[in-house]
Amino acid sequence: NRNKEMHNIFKYNLTQYIISALAKSENLILTFIFVISRTIFGQINLQSVIMSQYLYKIQVNSVNLLPNLLNQYRLCKVCTINIQNLLSETEDTIPVAGFKQYSIQSTINDFSLKVDCTLDKNDIVAIKGPVGCGKSLLLQCFAGLVNSDQNMKLSDSVAYYQQSPQLLNETIIENIEFGKQHDEKLLRQIIDICQLSDIFDLNKVIINGGSNVSGGQKARIQLARCLYQKTDVLLLDDIFQSINECLRLIILSKLLNFVNLNRISLIMIIQQEEFEQYFQKIIKFNEDSFTMIKKEPTQLILQSNYDYGVLKSKNNLDICIQQ
Repeated sequence: NRNKEMHNIFKYNLTQYIISALAKSENLILTFIFVISRTIFGQINLQSVIMSQYLYKIQVNSVNLLPNLLNQYRLCKVCTINIQNLLSETEDTIPVAGFKQYSIQSTINDFSLKVDCTLDKNDIVAIKGPVGCGKSLLLQCFAGLVNSDQNMKLSDSVAYYQQSPQLLNETIIENIEFGKQHDEKLLRQIIDICQLSDIFDLNKVIINGGSNVSGGQKARIQLARCLYQKTDVLLLDDIFQSINECLRLIILSKLLNFVNLNRISLIMIIQQEEFEQYFQKIIKFNEDSFTMIKKEPTQLILQSNYDYGVLKSKNNLDICIQQ
């Protein structure tokens, strides 16, 4: 599928380049037509020359629309296929460790998840636990996406990062800003936080929901989108799942610094045990219960010169990451 898509992109670009070349060669083509006509028909009057030029311009303008027409047709076809695939999917029954087994339906009303914890404003909270224990569900409750007996929504100003990044078929900048007003200083700051410097052209257009970027780049673009909104609460569901290991600590360090400076409450699901030390509170899910751990977090300081990605913390532990 990837090779087929790259082949289609190549054909589209080739067609566009050929048509652009023809449009820019107007004078050359008109001169050629004039010489041929002069040779075949002999004398040519001014009226026929002007008419030939007018007809040629009409033809060129019509042909110039062809690549855009083909591209829009391809996008409509891909969207139609994706919608058909989504509608044809069957709902899965998911066993949840420690709670009554339930199935995801349009309304979720056949299970119970009891959570008793206190979260303060500007808290830096990590959620850990085995697969299927309800971590993502708890995050969705905090975001107000799942109904609960008591309203667990933390704020009306929430940015939620889900495990499967969803990108628009727009430029990377438009995916990050997501309708917000352009702020060049904030954009550059967030590009640095999310380590997006490997994407040299931020005006690159995302194709088919992100098929022309890597999984790690998709994850970092969605993280950048969440940060750009500058909400009161930031909910992150396992952001490091698709991100290269050598970038995780760098991103975490810059992320923690950003939320502290902007007084943003951060709640994120993590799988890395070594990251627990950098959070104020940890919600740990076990097989049949969960515990809340409060502690003084270790400060994670990123060196200004990190050619080899050296990170230092308060306990003088040096963590070297291969770039």
